[in-house]
Amino acid sequence: MTIAARLLLLTALLGLAGCQYNPFRPEPPPPPPAAGPAQSLEELLAWQVAVLRMDDEQLRRRLAQPGEALGGGCDAPRLRRAMLMEALRAGEARLRSLLRPCLDQATPDAWALLGENLWLRHQRLQNREMAADRQLSAARSELAATRARAEELRRQLDGLKAIERSLQQRD
Repeated sequence: MTIAARLLLLTALLGLAGCQYNPFRPEPPPPPPAAGPAQSLEELLAWQVAVLRMDDEQLRRRLAQPGEALGGGCDAPRLRRAMLMEALRAGEARLRSLLRPCLDQATPDAWALLGENLWLRHQRLQNREMAADRQLSAARSELAATRARAEELRRQLDGLKAIERSLQQRD
């Protein structure tokens, strides 16, 4: 046997010996995905699509159902309930009070859960609140102007009545 053949035979035997001590094993399956912000976001977006497809009666029934208990923080049941209320055009005060823990909490988990969507909702609520404040201020100033005009007209009326009485006394 030549040296090359011996080396080839030796290499083959070493290769087989290595396989005996380190047999081939299939890779273990990957662990199941953990319920994290991405999965929660997918569930919430799917819920939002379902809510948008519901009519008002279905929305009212769903809102009246005793659902999951609302936790103290910014949790998925709170956000699902807020989506129902927003679809029903519930009062801004009720919606704002429901979302307050999400907006005040501002933890990285809360922002990661909804990210920009939560921020946009917060901005929309603030814009509506500012618009309502402007309308209230305009209505109050209009009311004050109307009251001042009514007072001026009362004074003019009293003046005309006084003139009429003096004319009647002359006759």
